[in-house]
Amino acid sequence: MLVIERFSCENLTKNIVTDAAHPKFSFSLKSDKKGVELDKAILKIGEWSITTKEQIGIEYSGPALKPFTKYKAELSAVDNLGEKADASLEFETGRLEEPWQGMWITDTEYVFKEKNISPVPMVFRKQLEIDKEIKSAKIYSTAMGIYVMYINRNRVGEDY
Repeated sequence: MLVIERFSCENLTKNIVTDAAHPKFSFSLKSDKKGVELDKAILKIGEWSITTKEQIGIEYSGPALKPFTKYKAELSAVDNLGEKADASLEFETGRLEEPWQGMWITDTEYVFKEKNISPVPMVFRKQLEIDKEIKSAKIYSTAMGIYVMYINRNRVGEDY
């Protein structure tokens, strides 16, 4: 029996978020038969697909991926004995080339006085009252700022 043992995007198998415009996919096969080789593999993402004999570093070269979007990658592999195995994974894009629009945040009351001592980490909290049903929410944060994306039944919202 042919099995796709590992299927990855950018070397990750779960919780995949990438800023790669052309992410790379890899997979490994396992079979209970001897002498099995990959005959062909078909990788499909949306309307784009590629047929290949490669298993490592298969580069997505379809239409430009959109930022902050979830995609499903489907893989079908066929061996030289005609057995078939399928796998899928989901990956999400990050900002990609979209300009950063974060805001600087700081604790204006914090004063760093000690020399050669690490400052106490700052913790920022904000309680939100939301009058809509939220389906999902994500926070994208860096030292440069914070980006919040939420999705309710009717629309996608963005706050900076």
